[in-house]
Amino acid sequence: MVLRETKKFLHKNGTPRKFYGCTNFPKCKGTHGAHPSGDPLGVPANLKTKNARIKAHDVFDRFWKEGHVSRAYAYQIVSEAFGRQIHIGELDFDGCERLVKFCEGEYGTLAAKGKPSA
Repeated sequence: MVLRETKKFLHKNGTPRKFYGCTNFPKCKGTHGAHPSGDPLGVPANLKTKNARIKAHDVFDRFWKEGHVSRAYAYQIVSEAFGRQIHIGELDFDGCERLVKFCEGEYGTLAAKGKPSA
């Protein structure tokens, strides 16, 4: 993969976003996000894992937004359950599946507890 820029998706300040794209584009349409510095966001993944990370992010966001807890507190809960700090962009497929199951199982518990959002 090579570092590229796109004007299709801009930062809040209007600068183009950087991303990694397959060197064999358009035959290969693989991409991976990058920080403004060009450093990769998380660990590059194949399509199966990338899709699993997208699903995991969707479920995790719902977990904390609808669970009435702060994002930081939700990450703390998940990290304790996994026994280490979690970054979805670093999870493999199985880790994403585990995160989804955990969040779906814990959502009702959190909502019932009404943990503070601080």
